[in-house]
Amino acid sequence: MRTALLFTAALAAASAGASAFAADGALDATFGTDAEFPGFGFYLNPYGIQLDSVVTALKRAPNGQLYLIGRVKDLQDDWRTSIRRLDPDGYPDFAFGDAGVRTYPLPCPDAFTSDAEVDAQGRIWVAFGGCPDFKVYRFTPAGELDNSLLGTGVLSIAFDLGNTNEDDARQLEIDPQGGIVVAGFASALPSRRLALAHYTADGAPVAGFGVDGKADFPAAEIINYVKGLHIMRDGRIVVTGLYAPNPASGRQAVYRLQSNGTLDAGYGNFAPGIASGDLGVAYGDLLKRVFSEGSLLLPDGSVLQVGTGIDYGGPHSYYDVVLIKWRPDGQPDTSIGPFGARAYSLDFAGANPADDNDNYDRAFSFARQGDGKIVILGESRASGSALGATLIRLTPSLDLDPTFGDGGKVRYLTAIATDGNNCSYVDEPLVEPGRIVASMRACIGGGKFAQATMGVENDLLFADGLD
Repeated sequence: MRTALLFTAALAAASAGASAFAADGALDATFGTDAEFPGFGFYLNPYGIQLDSVVTALKRAPNGQLYLIGRVKDLQDDWRTSIRRLDPDGYPDFAFGDAGVRTYPLPCPDAFTSDAEVDAQGRIWVAFGGCPDFKVYRFTPAGELDNSLLGTGVLSIAFDLGNTNEDDARQLEIDPQGGIVVAGFASALPSRRLALAHYTADGAPVAGFGVDGKADFPAAEIINYVKGLHIMRDGRIVVTGLYAPNPASGRQAVYRLQSNGTLDAGYGNFAPGIASGDLGVAYGDLLKRVFSEGSLLLPDGSVLQVGTGIDYGGPHSYYDVVLIKWRPDGQPDTSIGPFGARAYSLDFAGANPADDNDNYDRAFSFARQGDGKIVILGESRASGSALGATLIRLTPSLDLDPTFGDGGKVRYLTAIATDGNNCSYVDEPLVEPGRIVASMRACIGGGKFAQATMGVENDLLFADGLD
């Protein structure tokens, strides 16, 4: 508890000036607190603070509690899967595991937690990349491996399409029946393929989906990063990502499948079922290529992708947030800007910084409020070049929302690193009634990170359900 107090005090000092206003986007002082000490809008993991950790997902359980899922290094410097359970106010649930956290060995030596979801029964599904086959664990709400799934709590899915036969799971989604869809890549000849598996909650292939619950599609020079997976209301499946074989490349990609796992021939501008676009080529300026990170499926079937692009802002705007919108038919939505894209220069360092790099902005993930507003979570620099957590809110017309923070944007830095190299790396936002919660990692010194959550005020009575 003493560690938690020290961390919280440091965060309070770091954010005192930023939290003076009361508009949406201000740090929520009721988040990350209990009866022992006041909250300041953040909560950092106070257990094993000398151990490195990574956040993969932040999910809400049906009872309102939060799960923070990722990886943490143990005392032997080996990575382990970690699950932290928080009360709705962001404070650890000490009845869960060892003072709020449970850890498990990874399923294979090179594994990493790639995505996670919580189903309607409160069970935690975790997908792993880096193993020879798609690997998914299911945990009970208490954090135990759920042996009701195949007797082990472990689901392994092998595509075995050739070459090395190694399959890599990257995204996970729960279907309306409680089953799962997993998207990633399958090794094959002549090149690896986009791969999807649809399985029931009991761990059986969904009848009628692909072959034995598995489907695969060409990926060469179309997609080599899977960044999003969504299930439409009619059962169709959307996979988003990009093709970026080197740091100077960035071609966006969206696949849409019928519920049976075949490509949706009524969608796309590149090929049946596939939308693809390279903004650098469209503009005739390769510096305008975008590396997208997150995606969002809108109720009308439109798809948003968000990421980072260079050369979109003014002369002192280094990297900027770029939003890409695809129409329900898979064509770029040019109503939001040229070639279906719109850029946002946040520029927290001001109009004329000493170093243009201080106006670096990057976006990672989305959430949609029930009133149609869009929340984007990212990272931005300011004077001094420290990366801080950034929240942006857009109106339904995708303009910056002037009622949120400072003209639609806020930035907070967890300045607690013992060596002064402060930074905040983000994962995803979660919209709740009255609050937006974000998962993140905070630099603690020596190149190590602590898992963290952040809550900001949001004057919204209902998080969703208004469509």
